Amino acid sequence: MKEVREEKDDSKKNVIVLTIIAIATMIVVLVGATFAYLASQVASNDVANIEAATNAGNDMLLINAGGDMEINANTENFYSGAGNQSDNTEATVTLQSASTSQVTYTYNAYVSVTANDFEYTSGACYRIATEVTGVTEEQCTTNNNSWANTANGYKCYSGTFEAVEGSFSNNEVGCLTDVGNMWVPEDAAELVIDLYKVDDTYTTQGTCEVTGVCVDPMHAIVNGVSAEANCTGSNTWIASKFQNNMCYVPIATRDLTTAASSTNVQLVNNATISVTNDIVTDRYFVEVTLINFDHNQIVNGNKTFSGQLTFERVTG
Repeated sequence: MKEVREEKDDSKKNVIVLTIIAIATMIVVLVGATFAYLASQVASNDVANIEAATNAGNDMLLINAGGDMEINANTENFYSGAGNQSDNTEATVTLQSASTSQVTYTYNAYVSVTANDFEYTSGACYRIATEVTGVTEEQCTTNNNSWANTANGYKCYSGTFEAVEGSFSNNEVGCLTDVGNMWVPEDAAELVIDLYKVDDTYTTQGTCEVTGVCVDPMHAIVNGVSAEANCTGSNTWIASKFQNNMCYVPIATRDLTTAASSTNVQLVNNATISVTNDIVTDRYFVEVTLINFDHNQIVNGNKTFSGQLTFERVTG
């Protein structure tokens, strides 16, 4: 995973890191034909201006990265039937130029994880089967066996698995209270982030909300599926959102379940914004969601996620 840094080696691209924590925080960067760049982080309510005087005048790059996002799971808001927990923010990248030639800027966007201690909870409880000894997890799963947790730790098992019934068996903690059981984890993202961008192609609610993306259980976009009817099996359809008379189309999805604190998960890579003697805005909506599954998610009780968007202007 790429880190957002304030400075880079001369042999690499110069990077401007613009981190905005408060909704009202905006950054105005004035750049002329001779390039100047911002090499500092900008916190709440700070404004940074850099101006390079040229005959052609200045361009204005305005970035509003929105506000903090936070999710706290507890017995009052996250229980069977309570629905998902989510938080969201909006962000904009605006470019204005008086130049009669096209002006283009490139930027990246990340979610900067401040804190996160969520875990995966999906899986199934079985009676301990035939143990396969002397293999690693990779070797175990490559041979179509199962890497399962038991009272004595993770081991490899093969054969026909006998499912354990009962309400206690739908979570790992309950399953392993019986030393004769094993818990087989299943791939299913629990804490996810979705990034939407306004697409002016869709001008009505009807044309907007039939679009979207199909994601697999780990929240990766399934290529080649452009209609909800074709998003089948264990996959999930994420529909575009029509709000404020604009169509926000999902362009990036990520699994954040075990994303470590103080890391950056990239959402946008080398996006470009261009204008000729005008002003243009890229509009984003980002949402973090803790999915409420049918099974018991007790291990995620009293867990917390917090983070914010970080924009990085790339040049060179």
